Amino acid sequence: MKITSIDIKNFRLLKNFNINLRDKLSLIIGKNNSGKTSFLLALEKVFCKHYRRFNFDDINKLSFKSWLNDPEKAQKELSIEVVFTIEYNEGDDIFLLANMITDLEDNSNKVKIKYVYKLDYAKFEAYLQSEIKNDQEQIEKFLRKRYRDCFVTKIYSVDHNDEKNLIELREQDIANLIMFEVIHAKRETKNHEENRIKKPLSMLAKEYYDLYKQDESKNELKPVYDALREVDQIFDTKYEDFFRQLYNDINCFGGRKQMEIEISSNLDADALFQYNTHVFYKENQLKVPEDYNGLGYLNLIEILLKLYIIFGKYKHNTAPINLLFLEEPEAHAHPQMQYIFIKEIKKKMENSLPFTMQTILSTHSAHIVSQSEFNDIYYFRRDDENNIQVQMFESIFKNDMKFFMRHLQLKQAELFFTDKVICIEGPTERILMPSMMKKIDEEQETINTEDDKLLSQHISILEISGNYFHLYDKLFLFLGIKVLIVTDIDVKKDQDQKTINPTLRHFFQTDDIEELNRASCILPDKPYYVAFQKKSTKNNYPNTFEDTFISENISFIEQLINDKYTNKDEKRLECIQRLNDAKEQQDFRTFAKKYVKRKTDFAMDIITSSKNWYTPNYIKEGLQWLKKA
Repeated sequence: MKITSIDIKNFRLLKNFNINLRDKLSLIIGKNNSGKTSFLLALEKVFCKHYRRFNFDDINKLSFKSWLNDPEKAQKELSIEVVFTIEYNEGDDIFLLANMITDLEDNSNKVKIKYVYKLDYAKFEAYLQSEIKNDQEQIEKFLRKRYRDCFVTKIYSVDHNDEKNLIELREQDIANLIMFEVIHAKRETKNHEENRIKKPLSMLAKEYYDLYKQDESKNELKPVYDALREVDQIFDTKYEDFFRQLYNDINCFGGRKQMEIEISSNLDADALFQYNTHVFYKENQLKVPEDYNGLGYLNLIEILLKLYIIFGKYKHNTAPINLLFLEEPEAHAHPQMQYIFIKEIKKKMENSLPFTMQTILSTHSAHIVSQSEFNDIYYFRRDDENNIQVQMFESIFKNDMKFFMRHLQLKQAELFFTDKVICIEGPTERILMPSMMKKIDEEQETINTEDDKLLSQHISILEISGNYFHLYDKLFLFLGIKVLIVTDIDVKKDQDQKTINPTLRHFFQTDDIEELNRASCILPDKPYYVAFQKKSTKNNYPNTFEDTFISENISFIEQLINDKYTNKDEKRLECIQRLNDAKEQQDFRTFAKKYVKRKTDFAMDIITSSKNWYTPNYIKEGLQWLKKA
């Protein structure tokens, strides 16, 4: 038995939201403010018995505008719905589902449960007439304060084929059916001074014991109880010697001879785990308190302790559906720890548990994403109307999945969390791009706010081979991000003025240089800017980043040559002569081929120089577009 889908309407950021859950692990990712926390809160308000329920401010703010004096519209728009579909099989015990089944067809194996939090319009209308004016601002203020009086929660089992065919349920019916647990991102472990009193890990160790002591036949606890009995016997003999003088004095002060007093040891396992269990870790054979550890390890230990406690709850609980939400486990963990965590948690969920558990894991970690299966990934994003949409990677990239499985590494995984991306093809641009972005920021510093600066925005720089750009094109559209593509015109002199660049041919559907020279770099149907070299003279195009940079930084290159070689060095004279020839002929391609031996060295010469240089104009214009996009 499992939850196959969840639909949420009008809850916070989730205006019209749907997600289909995996049987084992569902990995949800997305940029900040993309609805992941709203999704978790909706589940908590529905499934957690002791969690605070819905209130007026939970209603999506776009959902109520012109609903006054319209009862039908008010009931529809001033409401929250959470609908989840349960699927069961022949082998499942459906006793707890029996009173929820509305469709009695033999081939039906689904139950649809609907939570509705809605305005009780009859009560509201009475207040409207007696206490408040028919003014939207006043009504909103009133409802915020009196939502407990004006809103009701109903739970129904609904027929898939007929919404009017429904059965009203109790909250306890759902609590008996579904066990839901959360490990929040905001956890208790800290290595601050205040934590040395609270000892959260030690407290979790006590909770772990409390849970597992319910199983009296559990072999792991028998040695603990046996040891306590042995220690009790030892303490009994020691107590007799220690308290002998007290016994004698009691008799001397008039104690009754026939009433013997005995003080015995009574070690209690509950108290032992409550007050005398402390978590340490070993370093160089020395025991160190839990709060002396690094936050990454504290966080990991806390997650694992909580997981084992939750596993114990699921094991002792009779609910047929077990659902776990693990929120951002990567906190304080270094990359290698994140890699290992996702591998081990998947192994645990899939192979090591004696019960069925569906897990939802949310993350902002590119390291975790890069080690995950794409068919587990759910990408949360806002659409053009500001609604939260869930997209599945595999549904878009079925034919190209093998490519992405092989090539999606850490840098590419960052794309899931970025707002904008700069795509480059070579190492020179990769090394210099942060410096070029900084120059753009500095040139317009007087009119910039901090948020406007390129280096303050969420921008990833990605190196992509032009032969595969058509595949990334599909990915960028899937993610809905702004893209600056920096590429080269790539014209060979014997190619009859045709580009051989596959990226340009893909986006502009032509290889003709004259057509490309006239084309707008801003694509009309995609949020892309394609930056490439345009014609400089009648017969010569700058062909690569290197020769373009040289043509626009001649004085800087002369200074580099003079700094690199002595005045008497023949190589300096040779380079200067070649540069003069290039200026005269307006052909920097030949010079660049001979001067730039290694592109990375050329880039490092530029970036480490104290002399001023200029960003090539085609890249500068692209960065200015990206800055405002």
